[in-house]
Amino acid sequence: MKVFEDEILSPGEKIRKLRILLGATQADIAGEDVTRNLISELERHKNKLSLKTAKAIATNINNYVIKNNIDFERVSDEDLLEDSKVQVNKVIKKLIKKLDNIKLTQKYNEFVNLKDEIDDLICKYETLIDPEFKCNIYKLYSDIYFQFHELEKSEIYALKCYDEALISNNNLILVDVLMTRIKILWRTNREREIVILAKYALYIYEINKLKDALIIKKIYYNMALAYKTIKEQQTCIYWLEKLEQNFMLENKEYCDIKILKANCYLELLEYNKAEKLYLETLELAKKVNNITAITKIYKNLAFSYYKLNDYSKAIEYANIALDIKNNDEEENILTFYYAISIYRKTESTDLVIKNYEKAILRARNYKNDYILLKLIKRVSNYFIDYNVTSEIDNILKLADKYLINRKIVDIELICIFYKATTLYATYDLKKYNYYKEKAFALENILKNK
Repeated sequence: MKVFEDEILSPGEKIRKLRILLGATQADIAGEDVTRNLISELERHKNKLSLKTAKAIATNINNYVIKNNIDFERVSDEDLLEDSKVQVNKVIKKLIKKLDNIKLTQKYNEFVNLKDEIDDLICKYETLIDPEFKCNIYKLYSDIYFQFHELEKSEIYALKCYDEALISNNNLILVDVLMTRIKILWRTNREREIVILAKYALYIYEINKLKDALIIKKIYYNMALAYKTIKEQQTCIYWLEKLEQNFMLENKEYCDIKILKANCYLELLEYNKAEKLYLETLELAKKVNNITAITKIYKNLAFSYYKLNDYSKAIEYANIALDIKNNDEEENILTFYYAISIYRKTESTDLVIKNYEKAILRARNYKNDYILLKLIKRVSNYFIDYNVTSEIDNILKLADKYLINRKIVDIELICIFYKATTLYATYDLKKYNYYKEKAFALENILKNK
């Protein structure tokens, strides 16, 4: 009943709460089949509520409501007898729906508050909560942390979900959470693990004879992605073609497959095949205004023309990709990254200067530390290698502000600061000493990580 729907109460606590809400005494809801002393014992957990007693108390409460003309919903014996396990799982089910909604709205503060509420319930009633519900909760935690680029937390809850899926024998969720882990591995450059997990997911799916088109499509696509990551492009193409041959695909899925296949041809140095496939997919994407796919294709065409030494076309397509108004912020940042890479390789210093701060700011606002680190390293190396002294201090200040202050450091970033010392060694002793001290400090950060 509604009066108990968001609470977990014992039968005695429910009886007491109902009495207080109705303004009734223990004697008011007693009768022939139930004494006031028995009601007192139930409320103090000194006795256990039986079905017969529950029916009598429910009847007495309903009669009291009618006699006193109180507007109140009818009480049943089932309401009074419903145990804590049933109640806690009803509450958890509602909270899972709220989590699902937060995953769509991406409101981080709401997520943190709701997570605290759910975690308190899990801590208090862990043995009563359905393992499948815990599985769903941890999967949602992992997905939401991934949305906010908190990859360590995302992986922790993906592993918790994995454990609960094993306990509840929920093989579909088991496979799905492996797909989540693959996304995390992809972001953290753990390529070999991606192949192992993709194969394991496929094994679980096949041995348990699961039937879920969405999941198997994810598995095939991740198998393809895994093999591309370890430079086995032909095997990647094999899995992409299995997807094309075995499933009805939506426009977005079809475009993603074609783009990935074209990327393989690009890496295999089959530039004509890659260009043809990019252009075919571009027409397909334009028909349904698939902006993310269109951006990806122009970005990849730019890189393709760069490989063919057609630098004017490479820059032209990079600029087109940058000018597209795309709601996919992650793709926007990657487009900046690749565009800057092309500008860097073609020594288009003015275009690097024009775009790098904007790209770094977007990566910082999007809270994607992985791409932020890559961007800063790429631009820093360019400015130092080409002696763009007007920008070197600025890019290294951004590195300090956005990365080093939060102890996001790797060997390459340390080397960049050492390169800066050699640049200033002959004519600016103050800067030489500053960057040398900074490089030493970064080494200590890395040692203590």
